[in-house]
Amino acid sequence: MVRISAGSAIRTFIAAIALLAPWLIGAAALAQEIRLTRPAASGVESPLVDERSWDASCKPLATSVTITSQPSNGKVTVVPGVSIIAVSTPQSASTGHCGGKSVAGNQIMYQSNPGFRGTDTLAYKVTYGNGKSGSTTLTINVR
Repeated sequence: MVRISAGSAIRTFIAAIALLAPWLIGAAALAQEIRLTRPAASGVESPLVDERSWDASCKPLATSVTITSQPSNGKVTVVPGVSIIAVSTPQSASTGHCGGKSVAGNQIMYQSNPGFRGTDTLAYKVTYGNGKSGSTTLTINVR
């Protein structure tokens, strides 16, 4: 389950679109920080989020992830991964027809310190294949 912690409905909409279709959001909107909350089991490596971008032919574009703030109670890694483009990607977009297809990108993984339970936080910057970038803060609820 994903909870986007945003102050308004418009902010929530921008955050959701930025995750599903980052090329639709202008640079000014992506410059706003996105805040997400994810669950994770204590001591178990868990996937937190997939960061990827693709072109109008549904081919992956290079996407880079830079961790800007490490978690205090665990470790984070960025690994190559393949994920499915959400079928909810807006059909009016130039790549809306890509919904349901697989695309390679980066997966952010988290593992808490052994026995840790509570809240941990990390931050990262992503640069998409179209040159746009944005920052995200992830709050992890470790159980």
